[in-house]
Amino acid sequence: FDNGDATDYRYVVIGQRGLLTVTCHFDNVTAKTSVTLRDAVGNVLATQYHNGAPRQVATAKVKPGPDGTGRYYVEVKALEEGAISEYSCQADFAAVVW
Repeated sequence: FDNGDATDYRYVVIGQRGLLTVTCHFDNVTAKTSVTLRDAVGNVLATQYHNGAPRQVATAKVKPGPDGTGRYYVEVKALEEGAISEYSCQADFAAVVW
């Protein structure tokens, strides 16, 4: 919690169907955190809860919206007071036809 704010958001824009994988690396592996992928209107596509490992990976199927693009949000959340950690996240995309 940083001044009472327990959640960070970032976004990625993807223009085709495929798999979006976000990997977050945490410096403090004891911090209780979650990583959630959301679509443009906030629907949850995938969530990964802290599992004691230094990284968390969330993967979701994505596809472009009617305008040909898709905006997806990465939500990193501290789940309890004192859950403090520096972290970095990497988004990867693999085009898939289904």
